[in-house]
Amino acid sequence: MTALSATKNRKLYIFDVDGTLVNSYPSLSHAWELIFNKKINDKDLDLLDSSIKRKLYHLAYVELEGEIRPNPIVIDMLRSAKEEGGTVAVVTGRHTDDRLNVTKQTLKRLEVDYDMIFTNSTTAGASDFKAACARTLASKLGAESVDAYDDVEKALHKMADALSGLTTFKSHLVKDGIPTDMLRI
Repeated sequence: MTALSATKNRKLYIFDVDGTLVNSYPSLSHAWELIFNKKINDKDLDLLDSSIKRKLYHLAYVELEGEIRPNPIVIDMLRSAKEEGGTVAVVTGRHTDDRLNVTKQTLKRLEVDYDMIFTNSTTAGASDFKAACARTLASKLGAESVDAYDDVEKALHKMADALSGLTTFKSHLVKDGIPTDMLRI
């Protein structure tokens, strides 16, 4: 891991975890079925009490961690960024009590190398947290450009807003493990 210092080629790459580097849906779906004895419904997930959500995420990300699968195309892009000398930051909005260790464990198992990792331990929503990280990192590293990979369009737009006027920004929306170029500032 690298301390916050200028990057070799002054490029910063930001990668989200769930839905981007990995497909955690199988473990989340399995956890849902174990708790509720029925198939997962995204609308039901939004209505859950926070203590039940913590139990669900703990089961999915800790006890069923082995069911989390890599998104090989995105992981290959991360590896290419590292080989080119860019700084790679993993930024996740995961909601588990032990989010940092759990995320590191998953990335280690999948042989994903990165320079730094940030997990959301604030009360901010995941998109706001990622935007704040992007701006802070770009500023402290003196990054001339930032490429961000995320499966949530809102997070990419918030990062674009946060980096406006600071650096060049390119976002890649990841759907079904495949990144697409979304917008460039």
